[in-house]
Amino acid sequence: MSKKLGITLPHLGGTQVGLEIIEAVQSHYANNWTTDISLFHEEVLPSAFGFPCAAFPCIELTGYDGPVITTSLRSAAKLINCVTIPRKWFYVFDLEWIWGTMEYSEMAAIYRNPKLELIARSDEYADYIENAFNCQIHAVMPKFEVSPFLA
Repeated sequence: MSKKLGITLPHLGGTQVGLEIIEAVQSHYANNWTTDISLFHEEVLPSAFGFPCAAFPCIELTGYDGPVITTSLRSAAKLINCVTIPRKWFYVFDLEWIWGTMEYSEMAAIYRNPKLELIARSDEYADYIENAFNCQIHAVMPKFEVSPFLA
């Protein structure tokens, strides 16, 4: 039986988080082709990578029925309200509040939302997030991997 997994990215251009996720998907598919992995992007930019799986605009999440990992505050805010998605993780790759893209109250509502399981990129990031937003990090994953999300 095929398992499904969706992953959101800000865009499919050349970013560190995008490259890390693409490498993880390729590594996963090297040993296991029974997972149906889909990438969802917020913005349309020229692709910097070849993809081993399907890629769709984030609007397609409204009809997606598999678990989803999000990688940005903006997509996490949208993912919270997707009722068809059974499990939602927020892989915190960047400390986006440093960039000042959202008000603190908006970010706190995302980080504290019980519908999202927070995964930090490092122990240091976990400490920063827990202290800044009074929330719980569920796991730390220094290098993104697909298999923990399929268990």
